[in-house]
Amino acid sequence: MRTAPALQVRLVHFGVWRIGVWLLTLAAALTLVMWIAALRSGPGLVWLAAGAMAIALIVGSGARLARIAPLSLQWDGVGWHIAPLSPPGWQAMSGELSIALDLGAWMLLRFHHDGLGRWSGSTWLPVQRQGLEAQWHALRCAVYSPRSEPGFSP
Repeated sequence: MRTAPALQVRLVHFGVWRIGVWLLTLAAALTLVMWIAALRSGPGLVWLAAGAMAIALIVGSGARLARIAPLSLQWDGVGWHIAPLSPPGWQAMSGELSIALDLGAWMLLRFHHDGLGRWSGSTWLPVQRQGLEAQWHALRCAVYSPRSEPGFSP
């Protein structure tokens, strides 16, 4: 089987991801506000304080999820690599890429790192067509292409 040709993309546009995160954050906060309003006639200030703290946690979590540093994602024909675009000089980390969600013009990818250290574990990559129009088809082909056998070099 043939694998997709080498490809490198710069992931710098995350507008769809940020809008989605903030909409879910708003929905969670509004649900909590409605719940507190429904309980307001009974328990009193303890529930109001607990609800306010929960809303602050929800909004803080949303802000953390919405903030993503620009990355370079590379397919070399054999494996996937990511590296931050800043600070320069950091070496790319190798790993496996899998598709968590594909909505056509937007994908949520999971990059599982091979090594340990600062980037151990997984990195979630929200990737959108906007900003990658010229490379979008090639990226989708690489994401869905079969992996080559170990020891094979294209």
